[in-house]
This record gives sequence, C-alpha cells and structure tokens, in this order.
Amino acid sequence: MQRLVPIIGVAIATLLALHALRYLWCSHRRRQRERVLEQLLTQADHFEAALKDCRARLDAAHAVMTALPGVAAGSDGGRGAALAAVNAGLRDLLAHRLWLRDQASHTDLGELERTLAAMSRTQDRLAGQVSALGVAQNALTAALRERGITQPQP
Repeated sequence: MQRLVPIIGVAIATLLALHALRYLWCSHRRRQRERVLEQLLTQADHFEAALKDCRARLDAAHAVMTALPGVAAGSDGGRGAALAAVNAGLRDLLAHRLWLRDQASHTDLGELERTLAAMSRTQDRLAGQVSALGVAQNALTAALRERGITQPQP
C-alpha cells in the first residue's frame, strides 16, 4: 500500500501537468486566432479605404482629363470600367466581411492566415496601381497648366 501512494501521487501530478499544458496550448491558439482575426479586420478597413481613395482619384483624374481640349465630351477614358472594378472590389470586400462574421469562429486558423496573406498581396497590388494613377493624374494636371487651363470644367 505504501508503494502505491507515491505512484498515485506521480500519476495525479502528471495528469495535472498535462491538463495545464493543454490549457496553455488552447489559450495560446485562441489568442493567436483572435490576433489573426483582428489583423484581418484591420486589413479590411485599410483595403476599403484604399479602394475608396482609388475611386476618388479616378473621379479627379476624369475631371482633369475632360478639361483637356480635344477630349470628346462623352468619353470616359476607361473610367467606367475602372470604377466598375473598384465597386466590384468593394462588394467582394463586403462579402468577405460577412463571411468572417458568419464563419470565422469555426474556420481553421491556417485558412484565416492564408486569407490575411492574400488580402495583403491584393492591397499591395492596388497600392501600385493607385500610385500609377497618381502619376498619370499629375501629368494631366501639368498638361492643363501648360495649356493655361487652371480649373477642370465640371
């Protein structure tokens, strides 16, 4: 009987240690999941702001472009297609937000991390395109100034 007491004590201590390790592991995974979800929502906010900025820049570039002599009054210079792409991006982003709201609680952490990486890559590509749009807009504004036109016509 006296030999069983230390064995039972070691078994109980081992079980308690295993339970504590499991608790710490689950707690770590939960915090990691919460961190990824927070990053996803923050990234979505930044992406939405970038899309709206892109839409505003397209409108401004179109206003400058239509002020140039020789541009047909009805010509949109591809603005319609670009705005449609931006609006489609905003709709897709809303769909992803709704998916996150409804499905994130039972989605694999790896899938959430892949989604975050994909959103980051897409936002990087958009940033490059918005930068190119800014360069083109500056060139149009400079062309207007060279022609003595200071304000785009409404």
